[in-house]
Amino acid sequence: MAYVLVVLAALLVGAGYLLGSRRARSREDALKTTLGERTEKLTLVEHELLRHSAIDPVTGLHTQQYFQEFLEREWRRASSERQTVSVIMIEVDHFRAFNERQGKPEGDACLKAVADALKPIIHRPGDVIARYGGAGKFGIVLGATDSKGAMV
Repeated sequence: MAYVLVVLAALLVGAGYLLGSRRARSREDALKTTLGERTEKLTLVEHELLRHSAIDPVTGLHTQQYFQEFLEREWRRASSERQTVSVIMIEVDHFRAFNERQGKPEGDACLKAVADALKPIIHRPGDVIARYGGAGKFGIVLGATDSKGAMV
């Protein structure tokens, strides 16, 4: 009888170990799934953050940093393909004085109006317009465009 109890106890311990092992695997699988989902969400948030960091919040145009990086890439591409690149720099006359006299909200509205006027002009994939600096300055990169095309 004692032998039967020992065998029965061993079976129960083994069954408990198997159940515990299955539960542990199940928990591990659930944690892996959760980790995968959170990693995916984090990646999406990171991409969104990068996208937003490349956009000026006042004008909705690209930032100066994005402009510089884009220009560098475009310059290398154009050099290797022996094409032209045009760069147009725009500065709103007397913007700093206007901003000081009228206040920041009016200054921001002015920058937005200039950006809205420029946006329809720049529409090709190889073109970029950006706010360049803080005092009413904008930059435009026109890929595969010579000086005559830039003047148009």
